[in-house]
Amino acid sequence: MLVKLEEPQAFPLVGFVVSKYVGNAVVRNKIKRQLREIIRPMLAEIVVDHKIVLIARSSIGKASYSEIEKAVRGLFVKGKLLKN
Repeated sequence: MLVKLEEPQAFPLVGFVVSKYVGNAVVRNKIKRQLREIIRPMLAEIVVDHKIVLIARSSIGKASYSEIEKAVRGLFVKGKLLKN
C-alpha cells in the first residue's frame, strides 16, 4: 500500500505488519527485526515521497534471511521505489 505525502519528508517512512498467522510473539518480533535490518542499508536508495507498509505473509516464518532480503529488494524494484 502506497500513500502519496503532501509535504516533503527528509527520510522514507516504512512500516511493518506481522500478524499472528506468522507465528507466536517471538517469531513475529524476529521477523520485524530482520525486516528493519534489511531496510536500514536501503534507506538512502528509497524514494522519500511515499509511506511504505510491508505486510508479512505466513510463509515468511520459514524463509531464510537472504530469501527475505531478496524478496524485499525485489518488491522495491518492482514498485519503482528505489532512486537508482
